[in-house]
Amino acid sequence: MTTAAQGELCSWLEMAGARPAGHRRYSCPACGGLRTVAVNGERGVFYCHHSGCAFRGSIRTLRERLGLGRQWLPRAELIRRQRAHDAARRLAAGVHTLRMELLSTLRELGQLEIRAHSVGLAHRGTWDALAFFCRQQADVLEELEILESGGAGEVLRLVLAGRHEQATVVSKDLHPRVCGSTDR
Repeated sequence: MTTAAQGELCSWLEMAGARPAGHRRYSCPACGGLRTVAVNGERGVFYCHHSGCAFRGSIRTLRERLGLGRQWLPRAELIRRQRAHDAARRLAAGVHTLRMELLSTLRELGQLEIRAHSVGLAHRGTWDALAFFCRQQADVLEELEILESGGAGEVLRLVLAGRHEQATVVSKDLHPRVCGSTDR
């Protein structure tokens, strides 16, 4: 036990009514101060030397004796907090999963753009591919922006929406940043 922790144990003993009575010894508040309580700093415990006295334990024992023990939550509150914690964990997992899907989609779109340019601008399919790229990239970037900087309600709606519904969930107030597209 550190010196600080031993000092804390001694402070709790004094709060319980024990008075210093020498090196690592205190008067016993349970025996009325007639006996001494020894403090074992290495183990973090205390005990009264009187054979009939039950004054012994640790900081936790002292806290409980002083009415400062751990306060248990009512069952309904504990369940409410557990449900909220579970919901937050599921939301974080959903945000992570959606972010990874969107980043993967961005990589695929980048590969599509590279292939379209490598075919050449004279090929009619190139322009269709580039138009598709611009529309999809703008949508994906908007969804990523909501995930990164949107409000809790927006993020929740986006994560809970199915993949095919996410395009309708994306806020219409966000301005497209790619290809100057204004149609949605």
